[in-house]
Amino acid sequence: MSGLPEQAAKRRSLLLAGALLACGSGGAVGKGGAGPAAEVPPGRHESFDLQDLPKGAVDPARFPKAPAVPYRPKTGGRAWFVAPGGTGDGDSLASPAGDVRKTVEQAGDGDVVWLKGGAYKVGVADDEFALRVHKSVVVSAWPGQRAVLEPLDDGPTYGIDLEGDGAVLDGLELKGFSQAGIYFGRIKKPQKGAVIARVKVEGGTDGIRSQVRAGRGKNPLVEGLLLYDVQVRGAAIGFNCGEGPCNDVRLERVLVDGGEEDARGEGHSGADAIAFEAGDNIAIVDSTVRAVGADGFDLKARRVLLHGAQVRGVGRNGIKLWYGGDLVNCLVYGTGADAAIVFDHGASYRITHTTVARHGHRGESYSLTMAYDHPRQPGRLEISNSIFWDNGGPLWVAGATELVITNSLFSRSKGGTEIVWARSPDVTIARYEDAQKKLPGSRGILIGSDPRFVDPDQGDFRLQPTSPAVDRGSNLEQLPLHDLSGKPRKIGERPDLGPYELAPAKEE
Repeated sequence: MSGLPEQAAKRRSLLLAGALLACGSGGAVGKGGAGPAAEVPPGRHESFDLQDLPKGAVDPARFPKAPAVPYRPKTGGRAWFVAPGGTGDGDSLASPAGDVRKTVEQAGDGDVVWLKGGAYKVGVADDEFALRVHKSVVVSAWPGQRAVLEPLDDGPTYGIDLEGDGAVLDGLELKGFSQAGIYFGRIKKPQKGAVIARVKVEGGTDGIRSQVRAGRGKNPLVEGLLLYDVQVRGAAIGFNCGEGPCNDVRLERVLVDGGEEDARGEGHSGADAIAFEAGDNIAIVDSTVRAVGADGFDLKARRVLLHGAQVRGVGRNGIKLWYGGDLVNCLVYGTGADAAIVFDHGASYRITHTTVARHGHRGESYSLTMAYDHPRQPGRLEISNSIFWDNGGPLWVAGATELVITNSLFSRSKGGTEIVWARSPDVTIARYEDAQKKLPGSRGILIGSDPRFVDPDQGDFRLQPTSPAVDRGSNLEQLPLHDLSGKPRKIGERPDLGPYELAPAKEE
């Protein structure tokens, strides 16, 4: 199966136009501001295809809007052109410059810097950053090509220092930077509206991380950041909002691959795939983390949505939310440590159309914990149209939590108990009859049924036509429009359980 969810042709999506970058007739390209309309390199300019988000969980209006493509300079701006081995002044496609760093330094607010595909050695001897993007500029590879940035003579240990409001990085590949590929955010004043698109980062301690300051501050480092179609491979930490806060951040079609073939087990704390130490209004959409030593998603943030998130084979917790949030169309399997999903504080959490499977292969543990370290904090946990199967232990829910489960399946938990609600006395659910009697307000619960996945040993958690989870879901007021693979969410009278909807045989 693919690392990133497929984008099916039938999936309706929101194609957002450029509020960050005006798509006018273009600025001058010649020196002194005079000249013809800005040239645009030939080729297919890929647009942004952002998925529509469910209402209520986050505020989509606060996320950066997708830039308009093809990129064009803002009024008064200009275009620059760079190519490997270029010897020109960068004024035109026919006269590209060769020095990426120098050209970006010369560029002003509203400019576009085009990099022809190929490898560039970037940096200077006395700067730890290879490239500093502190203005509202676009730095983009030519359409259909990739510009590979590597440190000059092993000098810079960091790739790009991204601080400009509305700055865009597109089509770049960063290799060989030992500390981090991209630094983002500002300490004194929040960075706003930056976009990182179609970027690959390989290796390093951090793939993409926020600026570092002494201790956690109150002022946000970021107010608006979009990552789209980004890959981080082989870094110790994939995406990290370290001290934070980082607000209004949207990650869509992001892949973090730690490269540890069997990361499950005790793991180690700190090397998370995607982490926020503080923040608000965070959406992670159609994104996958796999083969990392610690947690998959660890979000100490408020107003959090994971929509179409996949966690495959990580050393510790698959998803850890601290102050509430929603999981929609998620798949979590092959995780280690104490629980596949951790909801830390008493708050409001919702799980919809999600499958959690094969957690804790090294021994007994929980498939989910709710307020385990804060059992007296009131909260609410809603689970609907979801599947928990073949895990190292039951769900554990604090007694102060209001628990509501609808139309969900629980099966093959180690020890036989599927749910523990730590009231006085404990409420334990091991059979269908237990759920009927002991969970007031809950309905449609299946206990002990085999969900009949297509091939769970190979990570294929789609449903077979004979699965009891087919057409077993509840018609929720806010069903997601599509499933994890992009098919319409409801095919038939009722939706299926889990993240995948069973399509007719010819479509499957």
